[in-house]
Amino acid sequence: MKKILRALVSVALLAGLTLVAPQAANAEDIFGPFPACPNFDVSLSFSGGNQGLRVTRLHNGVVYTVTAGSGTTIKFYAVDRQTGALLRSVTFDTKASVTKTAESGDVTKYTIKGYGTLLLFPTDPGGPSTTVYNGSVAFTLKTATGDLVSTVVNSGRQFDICAALS
Repeated sequence: MKKILRALVSVALLAGLTLVAPQAANAEDIFGPFPACPNFDVSLSFSGGNQGLRVTRLHNGVVYTVTAGSGTTIKFYAVDRQTGALLRSVTFDTKASVTKTAESGDVTKYTIKGYGTLLLFPTDPGGPSTTVYNGSVAFTLKTATGDLVSTVVNSGRQFDICAALS
C-alpha cells in the first residue's frame, strides 16, 4: 500500500499502487490516513474517471508498463492524528494522465505526464508532503518497499495539498 500511494498515481491513484488504480471507486470509500502532511494525516477518496493498463513488455530484463486514463475527482481530507477525526477537505478535479514504469531488479522508475498525486512520508527526502502535479514528474522507488530512492524531478504546475488543508 505504501508503494502505491507514493507511486504518484495519476488520478485514480491510490488504491492501486503497483499502479493498480480503483476503477471509479465509490465516493464513500476513504483511503488512509497517511502521514503525508507535517501537522496532520491525509486521507483520500475518489470518484469518476478510469485508469487502465495499456502496455506491458519485457526487454533486456526490464519490465516496462504504461497505464493511462481519464480524470478522477480526488477529495483530500486533513485527519487529526490524535482522534482520527476528519478536520477539513479540499476537492481536486484532475484530467488525464499517462504513467510509465520501468522495473529493473530492486528499483522501479516512474514517469508521469498529466495529472498525478504524490504522497511523501516523513521518512522520504522532502517529506512529509502531499502534492498534485500537472505536467511531468519522475522518481524512483525501491520495488519491494516503495521507499523513495531518487529526488522527485518535475516540470509544470504543483499544487500543495497540505497548504490547502491547513
